[in-house]
Parts: sequence; C-alpha cells; structure tokens
Amino acid sequence: RRVSAFFARLEKDVRFSYFWIRCLKLLCVTLLAVHCAGCFYYLLAARHPPGMEKDTWIGAVLPNFRERSIWTCYVYSMYWSITTL
Repeated sequence: RRVSAFFARLEKDVRFSYFWIRCLKLLCVTLLAVHCAGCFYYLLAARHPPGMEKDTWIGAVLPNFRERSIWTCYVYSMYWSITTL
C-alpha cells in the first residue's frame, strides 16, 4: 500500500519524468516477482528427500546444494527463475 502510494506520488510530481518512474516501477515489480519465484523454486528443491537431490532442478546442476552457501543457491534460484518466467 505504501509503495503504491509512493509511486503514485512520484508519477504526479512534475520534477520527475513519468516515463522513468513507470520504468522504475516495472523493474521493481519484476524483481519482486523473480525473487518470490526463485525462493519458491529453492523451497521446492530443499524440501525434496535428502537422498534424491539429483532429481531436483538445482541438484542436477549443483551437486550437494544443501552444503553450499545460501547466496550461491540464491543466485542459482534467481537465474532459474528469470529463465523460466
């Protein structure tokens, strides 16, 4: 609600270009959607039974992904989300 009001206020402000504010809003919404989808994809892979990691989307590319850094897995999830959305 607050973010929507913030962007509405920026769109009405004559000091800022309407076009660039709309581009920024689109970018923010897209990043939020990609982040949520990436986290969901990782959750699906992480909830898979431990012995069958190779059957998941991330286990096929990154063996033993549960022992890897969460940031490495996040980057893989974001990439997977961007390419599949």
